[in-house]
Amino acid sequence: MIIYILIVFPMYAYGVVSWVTNKNKETNTVEPKEIQKREWICLIFASMIAFVVLYGMLKYFHTEALFVSSLSMVTSLIATYLIVRRSKYSFLFYIGNDIILILLWGIPVWQGNVALLPILIEPIVLLINDSYGWKNWNENI
Repeated sequence: MIIYILIVFPMYAYGVVSWVTNKNKETNTVEPKEIQKREWICLIFASMIAFVVLYGMLKYFHTEALFVSSLSMVTSLIATYLIVRRSKYSFLFYIGNDIILILLWGIPVWQGNVALLPILIEPIVLLINDSYGWKNWNENI
């Protein structure tokens, strides 16, 4: 919750402005942005730092599946950053995060904790949606 309030929500707010101000007036569609090599390198380093910080925070709160939970949060943050930047690659990181979440919740369900089944269904639905988004952006751009 802390991460969403302090990082994700402001990124989404900035993203709305970015998307609204970068519309093609003729087609009424958002203009995609190509992420340059330097920005990818900065994103990789920032992601490594974020992983270490998030790992420490989650460890402090006694989170189970610490590594996978930290990885999930980092892939989600990368995806959010890329969607704000109007990059189609955001869908790949959302897909990666969906797969991580399916594993995170699927293993306990597989081991008999069926109470977590509703939580497992969400990333499955998101995986379908994000796969469609990736397919759609690649066909139309």
